Amino acid sequence: MVLSVGPLAYILACALLPRQMTAFGHELRPPRPGLALTQVLFGMADVALSAAVLWVLLGPSAPHYTAFLASYLISVVSGLLSGVPGGVGVFEGAMLLLSPTMNRSALAAGLLGYRLFYYLTPLALALLALLLMRASKHQPLLGRRADSAPDNSGPPS
Repeated sequence: MVLSVGPLAYILACALLPRQMTAFGHELRPPRPGLALTQVLFGMADVALSAAVLWVLLGPSAPHYTAFLASYLISVVSGLLSGVPGGVGVFEGAMLLLSPTMNRSALAAGLLGYRLFYYLTPLALALLALLLMRASKHQPLLGRRADSAPDNSGPPS
């Protein structure tokens, strides 16, 4: 219930604030309330699905999803407030503290799989995409250089 205050305040602020403001010399335009609501709903769906990934990885030792979701949300907020990049360590520690009845080895394995699936796999895919893009940009250059190189296959003169 407490975690819903921020998103509701955001939507309310978007409804009540003027359409155009200036702060620190920058022009700010808050989104319309409908767009703010859409942003909040997409954010909630993202968090619910990322929690579902971890919940599935916990296997049969996982608690009921709604009980797990509460622990997950508190752990995510703890990681965000810590300032540690990705909440690494803080998120896991909070999950361990908030799930005292869970099998510790199953929780540790689930958390490791979650980090691998949710953070490292997209990073590896992005790196692969970047390498492929860079290679495709340089390929025509390599081809032109090979075509413009002198032909030394004939007999020496």
